[in-house]
Amino acid sequence: LFTPLTLLLSLFSFRLAFARASSHIALPMNLAAAAAPPLLVAVLTNFGSSTVLGVALACSLVALALLLALTRMHRKALASALDG
Repeated sequence: LFTPLTLLLSLFSFRLAFARASSHIALPMNLAAAAAPPLLVAVLTNFGSSTVLGVALACSLVALALLLALTRMHRKALASALDG
């Protein structure tokens, strides 16, 4: 089972680097998880269920695009580390 933090642990071998990276990720992730339900309820109340699905789809697509960009950056960093 992979969570964002265990995935980071596999990327960073040193505990200090892992602790620093996980602390940078934990706060925004927790804020987004706390803000999502009230925001989606407000959108549902004012605009309807199809808009909520559209917002959720847009958020999912943005998250996927960011994940792909991070994967590309990580591969480039690994390649440059192995070359030099």
